[in-house]
Amino acid sequence: MPDNAGTFIPHALTEHFFNDFYNRKALDVRDRERNELLALITMSVEFQIKAHARGSLKAGNNESELIWSVIQLLPYIGFPFVINSVQVIHQEAQTLKE
Repeated sequence: MPDNAGTFIPHALTEHFFNDFYNRKALDVRDRERNELLALITMSVEFQIKAHARGSLKAGNNESELIWSVIQLLPYIGFPFVINSVQVIHQEAQTLKE
């Protein structure tokens, strides 16, 4: 990417999230990861949904908890986003089992 944008973006994300939000003690990592995943699902950003689904599973959430959390979003985001997100979570859970 031009003018070091490719290195700036990951650096800025890391500095912003891991130095600020992750230092707050109100939520544990497990809850924080689940909430981040749900927020990304509402924005329908598929690449981030996949990465955060895996991160949320690794942080201690199980597939059932995540899927039922997404189902709670149904009246707000609709069936297409929920169905797609449930599939992504299921695929990532299966990948981690392998």
